[in-house]
Amino acid sequence: MSQRVAIWAQPNQVELVRQIASGADLEVACAGSPTKGQSGALASALGVETLADLRSVLAERVADVVLIAALGDFGADSDRPDAELLVTASGRGCRVLSLEALPPSAILLERGAWLEPGHARPVDAYRWCPAARHSHGWRQAPDAIESFGRVRSMSVESLGAAADGTLGARLIGAIEVVCWMIGTPESVDAAYIGPGLGPTGVAVHALPGESLRDLQGTMTANFRFADGRAASMVASNVAGVWRRGATLIGEGGSMRVTDDGIEWHTPDGALQDRSRPRVERPWGAASHEVMAEAVSRSLDPAVAGSVAGAGASAAATGGVDHALALIVAQAALLSARTGQTESVETIRHMSGVV
Repeated sequence: MSQRVAIWAQPNQVELVRQIASGADLEVACAGSPTKGQSGALASALGVETLADLRSVLAERVADVVLIAALGDFGADSDRPDAELLVTASGRGCRVLSLEALPPSAILLERGAWLEPGHARPVDAYRWCPAARHSHGWRQAPDAIESFGRVRSMSVESLGAAADGTLGARLIGAIEVVCWMIGTPESVDAAYIGPGLGPTGVAVHALPGESLRDLQGTMTANFRFADGRAASMVASNVAGVWRRGATLIGEGGSMRVTDDGIEWHTPDGALQDRSRPRVERPWGAASHEVMAEAVSRSLDPAVAGSVAGAGASAAATGGVDHALALIVAQAALLSARTGQTESVETIRHMSGVV
């Protein structure tokens, strides 16, 4: 029997959430939007009842699942009890999934109640989708890397269209891959490129704010690690298409990992291993396919149990501590603002995470 889902999304995400629900075998019960005056139109487009307020659906269980595709002001204010609402919903058996990071800033970890102990830390009371570990190709990576050997460096791309979510979501997507494959970086040197162009046709020099919420555009970053390893990434929500992949370089040569599969070449150039995608596509997996798979696996008790077995704090990003991913993202935002390399450990202390 299909589970009922309440959806909170922007008007331009109608097709995305429709296809996610269909792919994950969810029945849409109601829908609303953080954009003022758009809840009715969104619900009408999906053919369901209107959801007027996200907080009310978390406080009163009206669906088995809540899918947050856009945050609006949810989680942005430390004075609002949004963290407690997630714990309340989880305690009532409602599964909360979000395509965006919560809270949208590591600073709120220290200011609010997101890290307070209890039945579950609020930061862990939801599941961030689409965690890389839920995708077909990435699930093959641990076994392949065991044979490949130590990863010395890597480059990551985490790209999508505006309807797939904010730049903040794509940034978290890149960081969770870096932390999973190599570990926690010591420092970050990042640059931000806004989505607009100036009158001369060149990119406007803009600075990001202190939050991932509503962040648009592109970011690049170099990560340095205490043991001498390094990683780079590009994240964007204005790329027009979905691309999530990483190139790993190490003892075994080079390995390319994507949502669809892996390809490993030895140092002498020989093809050591290649996995076939479950579905042959000329351009790789589409965002709604990746997200639907992540939603399905996040709702599967067997999968959720195996992920949580590594520690509850690692469950939100499918194996990477979500609070840690937020801290690294916060360091990247700060670096993009200052133009300097920033310490991840400094942000960790500021956020109160130990």
